[in-house]
Amino acid sequence: MELKTTFLRLVIALSLVALMTACSKSYVTGKQEFMMVSEADEIEMGREYDPIVVAQYGLYEDEDLAAYIDQLGQSIAGVSQRTNLDYTFRLMDTPMVNAFALPGGYIYITRGILAYMNSEDEIAGVMGHEVGHVVGRHSAKQMSRSVVSSGFGVFTAVGRISPTAGALLQAPGQIVLLKYSRDQEEQSDLLGVEYSTRLGYDAVQMAGFFEMLKRMSEGQDQQAPGFLSTHPDPGDRYERVGELTREWQQKIDYQPRNLDPNDFLRRIDGIVYGQDPRAGFERDNTFYHPTLRFQLPVPKDWSVHNTPTHVFFLSKDETACIQLAIGKESDPGVEADLFVKEAKAAVIERESATVKRLEAEIVESTIGSGSDQLHLLSYFIKKDELVYVIHGFTAERSYSAHVRTFSETSRGFANVTDPSVLNVEPRRVRVRPAPDAGNLKNILTALGVGEDDLEAIAIMNGKELSTEVEKGELIKVVE
Repeated sequence: MELKTTFLRLVIALSLVALMTACSKSYVTGKQEFMMVSEADEIEMGREYDPIVVAQYGLYEDEDLAAYIDQLGQSIAGVSQRTNLDYTFRLMDTPMVNAFALPGGYIYITRGILAYMNSEDEIAGVMGHEVGHVVGRHSAKQMSRSVVSSGFGVFTAVGRISPTAGALLQAPGQIVLLKYSRDQEEQSDLLGVEYSTRLGYDAVQMAGFFEMLKRMSEGQDQQAPGFLSTHPDPGDRYERVGELTREWQQKIDYQPRNLDPNDFLRRIDGIVYGQDPRAGFERDNTFYHPTLRFQLPVPKDWSVHNTPTHVFFLSKDETACIQLAIGKESDPGVEADLFVKEAKAAVIERESATVKRLEAEIVESTIGSGSDQLHLLSYFIKKDELVYVIHGFTAERSYSAHVRTFSETSRGFANVTDPSVLNVEPRRVRVRPAPDAGNLKNILTALGVGEDDLEAIAIMNGKELSTEVEKGELIKVVE
């Protein structure tokens, strides 16, 4: 009995130590709060997962716009309560309408969300909101709660690569961000108001932008912006942010910047809108890459997942995958050797061949063992001094059902010669002066916007179709 009591006391003592060491002082409130993730771990997580985000979405190649985003972000971080971090602000090349943060000060703004902004006040508020999530350590808090609820299990903020792919293959997953709580969203709204107000921005415009996102998600045939899926509306956001803005403007010596919104609109004039076909697109069951000048047939009923570094075709039942990537070597045989070595593949058969007159190496192999074993058919094809690596893979038991598809798809790899593919260009946001005064609907019609696109373009401009527009006022269209 005495031994049992002593053991129980020891367990309680160790638990108290664990809880005490799991507490830290809040940067926002100054109070102690429960936290299982250390600041060093936060920073390491951000550093580890930042390359994954960049690989999945790519960086938008506009040095001036990227520098503008970084400069604005650094100024916001500089008035926050957590200036000890080295913040990183990135402009991502994706049409996804989103802004998000990883632990440790990594903050991402997509070109998709910029296309829907209409002033620097809006972007300053949104970036302040994201900095608020970092300052409040909201991702770390969500992780801490998940650790406790899962019995102190392992938890990460970013989705795992499919385990069946092992170290060789990266599956077509997306970065999975933690969904914040209502309280965390309210705190980030408050912090976004504080930071942007201190810098002289009109924080009310942040709430107006959030309202625009809601309107976008409610429109016919509109997909809900990614921002709303990870940043839930805490309710009455517009009214609450307005009240907070008035409070902060009274609390400090508020000096409004009175920025000309035209300056911001000119910055985003020409930004790519929607998917960029120059980075690859599917048409008539064929995947084309105009920049790299190759094409690959897509198996019927298979889905296409295109990232800056890999292209994936996934079977309808998700039991098989075909992955295309560029190898590290310039010789197909050497690249095949590298694959076998790095993947620790057991080679079943190997041969040299040609694919559409292109030098190639073909390897059939297995990776792993037991229930996790993959069976692969791999093609290493040389084109324009690059080696393209095509892996068709599935579980051992499914290989016979998919091997023909793997082979036919890989052997369909070829040069692109169609001028309509090689010369394709993305749609872009263009900023045009209103040719006359009138309501937005008439102005957009005069600027060549079709009837079916009027509402969507009105939302992009943050206006109603009935809004009166002055002659010469800058209006966004998509061309």
